[in-house]
Amino acid sequence: MTLRTYQDNGLGSFGGRRSISRAGAGSRHTTGTCNNVLLCADLKNKRATPILTTVTARSPDEYLAWAKSDAEIFVTVLDGTLVVHSRLYEPLELNKGDSVYYDATTEHTWTSKGPADAVVLWVLVNI
Repeated sequence: MTLRTYQDNGLGSFGGRRSISRAGAGSRHTTGTCNNVLLCADLKNKRATPILTTVTARSPDEYLAWAKSDAEIFVTVLDGTLVVHSRLYEPLELNKGDSVYYDATTEHTWTSKGPADAVVLWVLVNI
């Protein structure tokens, strides 16, 4: 895939950027708790990072450390049941078709509930 950008105003800003991820493609990153596919990873310096994730963890204890970042996160469940754990809130159970948007500056983590791994689409937005 070729990525082209065009200078739109002569002042160093760029317009018309785009990136395409085809089905089954993407930059894969596997951890002990999730199988992640970074979508549209070739586009640099973007504010939003889309990630297709299969959550394999069944307990927060499987994480060495809970996540925390200067971002906001949108997640929608594509399949299975996801439980979002937070140091601020009670665990939140989300089923297929459910979504949540949250501030990631509070420590959080996620697990699957039930026999099937949850498959989710995350969008991390840098703030």
